[in-house]
Amino acid sequence: IISAEQFEHVQAIRANRQRLADRQRYNLFRDKLFCECCGHPLTISRKQLKERVADIYLCMYHYSHPEICPKTHRVYHDMLYPYVLQEIQAFARSMKRRKVNSPIVNYADIQELTSDILDATIERIEVSHVGHKSKPGSVIHIYWKLK
Repeated sequence: IISAEQFEHVQAIRANRQRLADRQRYNLFRDKLFCECCGHPLTISRKQLKERVADIYLCMYHYSHPEICPKTHRVYHDMLYPYVLQEIQAFARSMKRRKVNSPIVNYADIQELTSDILDATIERIEVSHVGHKSKPGSVIHIYWKLK
């Protein structure tokens, strides 16, 4: 249908347009973050804001099946990270006060949230529709691992 020369030319153009895929970006919340509406995992994406670039987690299922997932459930990493860290610290302190024998109590004074801490404490995080003025507690639901 087309010549080999044209094919090679198009392939060269396509090779130059490739960009780093979202799945190659580090996703701290991989296998933990889900859409509250449809239950599908949220995908990390990068969004250009006026003053900066921001990582955002969003439900891609909404775009292919809007009848099942009617809203674009999303949350910015900058909003999610401090909220989850705060909740883990509060949960660990409450476990410590109750003298529960669990590795979670060691996380009460953590400075940095890591995937090990997420794996040890959180089963699942569900996100509802989040706008810029939303309060995290009303749109983020954490399901704890209790050992």
